[in-house]
Amino acid sequence: MNVLICLLCLFMSASAFAGNCRCIYKSGSPKQATQVNKHWWGTSMKYYCDYTCYIDGKETTIRANHSTWWTGKEQGNEFICEGTVYKEQYSTYSNWFYYSYVKSNPFEAEDSETEELQSLAKSKSCR
Repeated sequence: MNVLICLLCLFMSASAFAGNCRCIYKSGSPKQATQVNKHWWGTSMKYYCDYTCYIDGKETTIRANHSTWWTGKEQGNEFICEGTVYKEQYSTYSNWFYYSYVKSNPFEAEDSETEELQSLAKSKSCR
């Protein structure tokens, strides 16, 4: 029993030393579509976004790849980087809704949908 308690304490103390990896979309950096394919069932797109990640107090920039798809007409919210917040607004001029950038919220790299940020979190032992 004592061995089990010691192992549990050791595991908990080791995880306490794991790094903290928070990332945020690098506002103003280019978002670039790298591939757009139109099919009879909809449109698929691959694109990348640049993120600034803070790992144990050090800043690093990571380019992460995303992919998405939609059916019907493009709405303007298909090409969004992680952590960004957009507000839907109506234009009386065009009679259509559009999305305007509001802010970027930080997020944990390990919670990312992208392979690049998940890989970063794994290599730096982020929790």
